[in-house]
Amino acid sequence: MSAMLRHLLLGVKVRQKLQNCVWIKGEEFSKYYNEKWQLADNLALAEDEFLEYVIDGIHDVNLRNLAKSRSFKTGLELLDAFRNVELGYVPKPKLPEDRRAGDY
Repeated sequence: MSAMLRHLLLGVKVRQKLQNCVWIKGEEFSKYYNEKWQLADNLALAEDEFLEYVIDGIHDVNLRNLAKSRSFKTGLELLDAFRNVELGYVPKPKLPEDRRAGDY
């Protein structure tokens, strides 16, 4: 029983890290996407759930809304669409544990 509880708690921690991972200014979208992919690798997420995590990590409201409106079916479609997009200034998110403090 305690092994199962540890496994569940680990899954919760990984999901929190996945949620807190955000796209930062000056970072290529592909690097951000791959970091999300690595965090999600052990969670066995459905493609649409993974895409929600990726899109929610885009703090520029216009870009996030654009990504949501395009209704991407796969991560590769999203990655291809945002490959050459640069993230402008966005306010520092108020997260309990910033992915990289001060890199906004």
